[in-house]
Amino acid sequence: MKVKVSHVHLTSSEDKATKGFAHVTVEGAIAIHGIRIVEGKNGLFVAFPSEKGRDGNYYETVHPVTAEARQAIQKAVLEAFERAQSKAQSGPDR
Repeated sequence: MKVKVSHVHLTSSEDKATKGFAHVTVEGAIAIHGIRIVEGKNGLFVAFPSEKGRDGNYYETVHPVTAEARQAIQKAVLEAFERAQSKAQSGPDR
C-alpha cells in the first residue's frame, strides 16, 4: 500500500499528549487530513479524525478497514514525524 505523508505539523506544548498532526494520501486516491500523533503509555501512535458523539464518546470519522492498512499509515506518519522533529531540533540552517 502506498502512503504519502504530505504534511506534518508539530505542536509546541510539551505537556500535552498530542505531539503533532499529519495529512496523508493513500494510494494516490484518498486524502486524510487531521491525523493526530499522540504520545500514549506505550509510545507514539496515530489517532484518526474523530467527532464527539452526543454520548460524550469520540468516534472515528475515517479509519483503515484492515490492520495492514492501519500499520502502513501509522508507520509512514511516525517516520515523517520523526524526520520533522529531527529537522526542527537541528534548526533552519541545516
